[in-house]
Amino acid sequence: MTRPEFDAAVRKICAAFVFPEPEDATLQAWHQVAGHMPLPASAWVVNEFIRRTARMTRGTNLGYELNALYEEYKKEQQAERFRATSGKPQEGCPDCTRGLPGWIRVLVHAHGSEGEYIQLFRCACNTDPRFQRFAAWTRDRISNFPHMEVLP
Repeated sequence: MTRPEFDAAVRKICAAFVFPEPEDATLQAWHQVAGHMPLPASAWVVNEFIRRTARMTRGTNLGYELNALYEEYKKEQQAERFRATSGKPQEGCPDCTRGLPGWIRVLVHAHGSEGEYIQLFRCACNTDPRFQRFAAWTRDRISNFPHMEVLP
């Protein structure tokens, strides 16, 4: 964000809180801290600062506050991109457990006195990047193991 754009954002904040505009040296210091954010992000950051802040005092370090909100904005944008690009399980996959898309419920007959327990396996149709560390399974592959039984 250029200095004039940053100054305009600060003027908008000051107007919202009926606060006098800071001196040029203060604006320069704040710009050094928070002026690196892109213009599209600055609109969100300024509006969020106005929405969240009850009042602005002379001790408010606007450069720090705007920079902290920009970091939050980046994390939110990253999460939004992740949600948009994460793989969705196939609808109607024959391997998935009904009502649990992307997963296969399996009854495991444990050895000895451990008994039985239910375990979830990632279905091969589940391409969500959060679960890539788990091996992908199909009903056919699970049926090769005599101590495992796929549940409906």
